[in-house]
Amino acid sequence: MTAIDIDFETMVMDGDMNMGDHTPHFIVIDEINRYWFVTTIMSGFIARYDLVTNTLIDKIALGDLPALMVLNENDKKLYVSRMMPMTGMAGSESTIVQEIDYSNPDNMTLSNEFIIGSPTPHGLGINSDGSEIYVASNTADWLYKLFPSTGKRDSVVMDSTIGNYPDNETHRLKPIQIVSVEDSLLFITCSAGKWFDNNQNVYLPGQIQLWNSNSMTLIDTLQFDWKAS
Repeated sequence: MTAIDIDFETMVMDGDMNMGDHTPHFIVIDEINRYWFVTTIMSGFIARYDLVTNTLIDKIALGDLPALMVLNENDKKLYVSRMMPMTGMAGSESTIVQEIDYSNPDNMTLSNEFIIGSPTPHGLGINSDGSEIYVASNTADWLYKLFPSTGKRDSVVMDSTIGNYPDNETHRLKPIQIVSVEDSLLFITCSAGKWFDNNQNVYLPGQIQLWNSNSMTLIDTLQFDWKAS
């Protein structure tokens, strides 16, 4: 592990997180090919480890703030979102979802990049055969469906009552994570919270949205307290 110098044993001290030089953020596990992957926000890497021995196999530098990941285990493809700078973090806003090919047992390669029409892609989902990737902009509240084989995309605003443009950062719903279910449904968590509008604070409930991923239409919303995150 010295190649990337991530020391998981020192990441938490006295209940506080030690940000360190790399800041491991998100993990996905490929149970078929026996790997696990981690994003490091501060240093901008994806690292691949052996699932059995936990030894570092290789790493690839992506740039500022790689966030969440989803896997296509059959094609050995990894999809990574690139989030916005957080408090105390350097970096630039991105509109990119990156595709990593890990079919080579020794070296990962950047195989494709998909540009969405909104900044700060964060939440990611994938259908069962890897033909569709779903991504939500954390700041613009837009949902995208990407087709890796063609590079085409579909998109829709997540809050039709606002109707903002894709590149208009409203910071309202703040979608965080996406889960694809049975290749027809998407669950999307939204942290929402306090929103400043017309010189006053508006308190939006944290929520889980249910979408039809075929028609890209909102089915239902489960709301929580505005502090639910």
